[in-house]
Amino acid sequence: MKQRNGQSLQAWKVTSSGRMEAMSGGGCITLFGLPFLAAGIFVTLTALGVVKPQNANQIKGWAHLLFFLMGLVFTAVGAGLSFGRKWTIIDKVRGEILESWGLFVPMKSRRHTLAPYASVSLRLQRGDSDSPDTYPVEMVPGDGGKTLVLESPSDYAAAFARAEAVADFLGFPLVDRSGGREAVYHPEDRRSSFKERSEAEGAGPYRATRPPEIRSRVEREGRAVRIVIPGPGFRVTMVLSLAVPLLIAAWISGGLLEFFEKTKTPDFVQLFFFGFMALFLGLIPLLRFFKNLVRAARNHTLVTADRNGIAISETDAWKTKTTEISVKDILSLDAPEPEKAFAPQALARDADGRPRPFTGEPPGWLKSLAKLVRSKGVVVRSRKGLFAFGEGLPAAELAYLRSLVVAALKE
Repeated sequence: MKQRNGQSLQAWKVTSSGRMEAMSGGGCITLFGLPFLAAGIFVTLTALGVVKPQNANQIKGWAHLLFFLMGLVFTAVGAGLSFGRKWTIIDKVRGEILESWGLFVPMKSRRHTLAPYASVSLRLQRGDSDSPDTYPVEMVPGDGGKTLVLESPSDYAAAFARAEAVADFLGFPLVDRSGGREAVYHPEDRRSSFKERSEAEGAGPYRATRPPEIRSRVEREGRAVRIVIPGPGFRVTMVLSLAVPLLIAAWISGGLLEFFEKTKTPDFVQLFFFGFMALFLGLIPLLRFFKNLVRAARNHTLVTADRNGIAISETDAWKTKTTEISVKDILSLDAPEPEKAFAPQALARDADGRPRPFTGEPPGWLKSLAKLVRSKGVVVRSRKGLFAFGEGLPAAELAYLRSLVVAALKE
């Protein structure tokens, strides 16, 4: 079974002709929960007097109650993380979806009728500073009612593989709303090649003309296309990142010298303080500035596309990282437009938290605001994950580059 970023790409198993099931929990979550469980048991035993610390006589009666409650909370959280499991069973014969929760064995269950659902959906759920982005796999009713979340992997490749497994089992279309334009994969064409899917769609969203001015350099080698996308280049903020720390160091140094003279501070103490300032306000900003200069001179992205797939080589200050995506794994190429991503209709969400699709013309003020937003580039959706190139380029140039890559893939 393939693994990606610690997650199984295929968690669902067909146990019989009409039954499919998956179990979540355990693994790394168990290791994360064990410290909580151990701490909870220790605190609980201390509160009950089984474990006696050296200052046991000084602990008040109310403290024992507080420790006991804290111990129960930590034990419950630790047990849930370490031993908690969720079982999901899709039974076509009975026409139901059974969800069960418990510690090692099912302890609580909930049944859902399979009849209302007509498709399987995959979308992006943005995380925050404390949680990663996730890709909920949902059962979507045909009447647009409330969706049922089956699971929420944090890796796109794992989420797509699991959503596809459920869709194949039920014979439902798979709707990918994870980014860019909405992509619908019907049962009859889900296994078709990228060329076959793009030809079925027609020129449509992949047709674009060359803008009057573009930053990228396009080269053709037979049926292949090479696109060299330059980096952002030199920016004034690079100078500020060096100048600001140096000015702060100069301002602090004068006051420190005067303070050291008045207090007759020993020389080794003075050397320590000025050495600390030289390191963090001088040497480190200088090295960072030098690295930014090298990055500004060397940073670029090389995209090579032919009938076999796409290779994306990103050159930074010191190294080059190359990602190869086989054409058989490519699902679609999209170039999201910032003004549509920030349109009022797109910002609004339905009762299930899904963004509403935007089809109208964005207002003028929104187009102006969207110019300040850095574009996400051309997003390559594949069975191996999400990849992007051309971040920050204008929408017209991205559409043109996307059309070149699609044409090369279809050769």
